This record gives sequence, C-alpha cells and structure tokens, in this order.
Amino acid sequence: MLDEKKDRQEILDLVKKYYENHKQATEFLPGKTKLSYAGRVFDHEEMVNLVDSSLDFWLTAGRYCDKF
Repeated sequence: MLDEKKDRQEILDLVKKYYENHKQATEFLPGKTKLSYAGRVFDHEEMVNLVDSSLDFWLTAGRYCDKF
C-alpha cells in the first residue's frame, strides 16, 4: 500500500539534506568570501515549503497563502 504522508516526508527530508549539502551558506571570511550584490537568501525551511507546496501542485494561492 502506498503511504503518501511517508513519501512526502521522505522527499522533504531529502530537500533539507540537499540544502545542507549544497546550498547552505558557508562562514563569512572578510577579504576572502565572495559577496554577491544580488544573491538570493533562503534557508532549508523555505526550500522545504516550496517543494511541499509543489507536491500539492498549487501554482497559485493554496494552503501556504493563508499562512503567509
């Protein structure tokens, strides 16, 4: 039997792991760390929310709209 809740949580856990392995900001070192003047700023929670919303396939206002 398929377990949607379990599958969704597995996907969201993988998104968090992806963020931690590939997107998480590194320590800032003055004079060494590259500064991006227009870089995107986000954390693992925002990536997880984005994917969670996309799994519901809400392309406009959905359950996250009320939270926002």
